[in-house]
Amino acid sequence: MSAEDYSVITENFYRLGFDRNESAGNLEMLKENIRLIIENREVILDNSKFFFTQPGCTFTGSSVHGTFMLPVGILLLLWENECFIESCDECGGKVLVFNGGSSHSMGSNSWTGWCRDCRSMRKGKVSSPMELLGPAMELMNQYPNQKKFKRFKKDHPAGEQKLHETAHHEEVMEDFIEPVSFGELIMELKAN
Repeated sequence: MSAEDYSVITENFYRLGFDRNESAGNLEMLKENIRLIIENREVILDNSKFFFTQPGCTFTGSSVHGTFMLPVGILLLLWENECFIESCDECGGKVLVFNGGSSHSMGSNSWTGWCRDCRSMRKGKVSSPMELLGPAMELMNQYPNQKKFKRFKKDHPAGEQKLHETAHHEEVMEDFIEPVSFGELIMELKAN
C-alpha cells in the first residue's frame, strides 16, 4: 500500500477525537493493566465492543496523513505481528509501543511505549514515518468499524410540483459498534 492510499481514509472511526484529561488517566490505566490486556487477548479479539475500545492515549499518525486512534484490538494485533515492538534501551527487553508519529516539517519520527520487562515508559525514534503508520493503517483498513452506503435523497424546491424534484445520492458513513469505555473494559477483564 502506498502513502497515497493511506490518505484515502478521511472521516472514520479511527480519527483523533478524545478528551486530553481523560487520555492522561487512561495512560496510567494502560500502564497498570497492560499485562491484563495481553493475558485477555482472546476475550478482546472475540468481542467487538472490547476490540474497538479506544484508550485515547494510543494513536499513530503523521503531519501529512493525520492522526488515527488505535483501538485495543488493533494494538494487540500489531504487537502480535511484531510491528509496534521496539527494544528497551535500559534493559534490552521488549517495549510495547502504543503511540507514535511523525512531523515531516520537523523531521521527527518518534514513539512511546511500555517496557514489559523493566516496567518503565520508553521513548524512541523510528527511521521512517510509515514504519508505524503503515502497519497500523493496514490493520485499520482490514478491521473497519463502520459501513459506507449511499442514501437516495429527493429535493423539492419549495412550492414546486414533484415534476421538478431533483434526486441525488449522498455517501454516508456510520459506525457499526459502540465500544465500551477503556475503564469499563478494564473492569470487565478484572471480573473474569
